[in-house]
Amino acid sequence: VKECGGDIRVETDAAVGFAECKADLHLDVYGAPVNGTGNQGILEIKTDDSEVVLRKLKGATRIQGDRLQVDIQEVEGELWVLGSSSSIKIDNVISPLRVENEFGDVHIVAATQKVDVASRDGNVTIERQSGPVHVTAEGERVTVTWTSMHWKEDSLVDNAGGDVAVYLPKQGGCSVDARAAYGRVDSEIEDLVVGDDGRTASGTFNRSRRPILKLRAEGDIRIQKALILDNQ
Repeated sequence: VKECGGDIRVETDAAVGFAECKADLHLDVYGAPVNGTGNQGILEIKTDDSEVVLRKLKGATRIQGDRLQVDIQEVEGELWVLGSSSSIKIDNVISPLRVENEFGDVHIVAATQKVDVASRDGNVTIERQSGPVHVTAEGERVTVTWTSMHWKEDSLVDNAGGDVAVYLPKQGGCSVDARAAYGRVDSEIEDLVVGDDGRTASGTFNRSRRPILKLRAEGDIRIQKALILDNQ
């Protein structure tokens, strides 16, 4: 499908590709790959046992399925990915993003708006983030690295199954409330005070009281300064 418009619905077990469209695309695909570059309308994909590779999406996008390999880059519209037993990687999103996945990893890079992730039995990695996050997970590890903090909305990183690591940027600041259920809190931030039991920490980063960053973990919590460059 190339340079199309209107409202298009496809149901197939063959591979689907699209390029430079301005359509509302509704794709039901069974066990075959989906590859697309450039769409300015609504995009809905329902598929199982499939590789989904998408680039340059400007409209609202929703992807749903089991046993997926998802690779998405350059998204301007709101994006929602709902999967299970899937591997999900998303890079360069400038609108709100929501991901739900179980039995698979989630990797998000360079998002500028709120990222909302619900994950079970998989690792969550968020890199080069410049917006708030809301992560509820039950897995081995959740890692979030920010490049800046210049928003008002509070953030939550909660891993009921393992460890949490966050890396805070030079630009902006926040207050931190960290609680480890059975592990310890390790902080290299000067103004964060770790409790006597080693399981809690609170205070400010860069002398900012807002927004609030809440950290919860079944295991250990590590709070460090970001090692990446602010302009990456």
